[in-house]
Parts: sequence; C-alpha cells; structure tokens
Amino acid sequence: MKGDDAMNELTFEWIGDQGLLVRIGNRIAPEFHQRVKYVYEQLLKRKDLYIEELVPAYTTLAVYYDTTSIAKDKLSEEITAIYQSRPKESSSQSREIVTIPACYGGDAAPDLNELAAYLNVSEQDVIDRHSSSEYLIYMMGFLPGFPYLGGMDARLATPRKATPRDKVPPGSIGIAGEQTGIYPIESPGGWNLIARTPINLFDPSKKQPFPIEMGQYIRFEPISTEEFEAIRLQDDYALEVRKE
Repeated sequence: MKGDDAMNELTFEWIGDQGLLVRIGNRIAPEFHQRVKYVYEQLLKRKDLYIEELVPAYTTLAVYYDTTSIAKDKLSEEITAIYQSRPKESSSQSREIVTIPACYGGDAAPDLNELAAYLNVSEQDVIDRHSSSEYLIYMMGFLPGFPYLGGMDARLATPRKATPRDKVPPGSIGIAGEQTGIYPIESPGGWNLIARTPINLFDPSKKQPFPIEMGQYIRFEPISTEEFEAIRLQDDYALEVRKE
C-alpha cells in the first residue's frame, strides 16, 4: 500500500530554518528517481505559493520554502500527501531519449587507449559498450549542466585518474568508477576522458540554458572528427529527442 510505502521510504530532515530535505528510498534506482521527480514536479506548481527553491538529487529533494506562507508541519504533511498520491509506476512509462553526438577519436579521447588497456579490451570495444547504453539523467549538478548519469555498462568501470587534470575541455565525456558524465564547461577533473561532444550543455545567454534535463535519457552517437567540427560551428544545431 502507498501509505505503508510512505512510512518506510519517505523521511524528512530539516535544513536550518527555511529548508527541508526529503528522503525517498535508500539506493540509486530508476523507481526511486521517478518518485523524487514526481514530488519535484508537483512542488514546482506551488512555486508562487510557498516554494522558493527545489534541488533534486538521486534519492533526495531539498525544499526551500517561505516560512511566512506555510508552517513546517503543514509542509511535511503536504509532501506526504503528494507522495502518497503518485500514480502507479510502470516499466512501460514513456520516456524521452536525447541523442548526444560524441567523438571518440583523436584529441577528443585522450584517455581512451589507457582505459582500454586497463580493461584489457580494444578501443572499439570501449566505444561500442559506451555508446550502446541509454543513460538516465538522475540529476544535474557539480557544474552548471553537468548530468549525473545512471546505466553505464559495469564492464567499463574504471578508477579515477591518479592525478586530475587542471583543465578539462567543455563537452568532454568521461568515466570515473561506475559512472559516466559530460563536463559542460572547462573545469579541473580526474575522470578518464574517452570522447567529447560538440554540443554546448550550458549557455547562460539562452532562455533555457540547459538543452537536457533530469528525467531524460541520453544515448551517445559516435561521430567523426570532421562531423564534430561541423556540428561545433552550427549555432542552430538541434538535438534529436524521441519519445518511447
């Protein structure tokens, strides 16, 4: 029963005098992500009433609210009611899959050879395994537009580099541990860089600065260095998004 689920999975932790950390579940899994996303989307509708900011993560949602508009006990009651009202989950729910072009060669993949050697496979094996998965965007963070992805082939798991780089180029696609991700802007970083996308994942000059969002799925499409440069020079390049 949903009421029993709420008692077992839904907990609250107050953050200072204007924040509430909502915990949903205790492990990184698509089903808990769907529940976090549902509560997040319902609270967004209350942005003009008492919600000031929402920060979703793997199994938590940080809720910052206007204390003059709603009492803390009432807030936790409303969130519990939202959680209990969530629709029945189904593995056949529709989803959005975003195709991200990725160049796995040359300067775009400085660690591909080393990573393949560590895994004792060919570079093509790494490319095939990495580009054949569909990755759920659990959350955005660390850097503006950085997607935390789930669903990587476990055979690609590789430790972080012993010495991080001072500068990782924007669009770099890396692997660290059991995760893969995309650096949206230049940043220091210790992930193993196996590809790079020409897509700008953070453009503050646009009304919608992020072309991808939590809850979508990413699939990487291998492209050549020539295609990389051609796409990089296009101001109006549109990502392919399909629903399934």
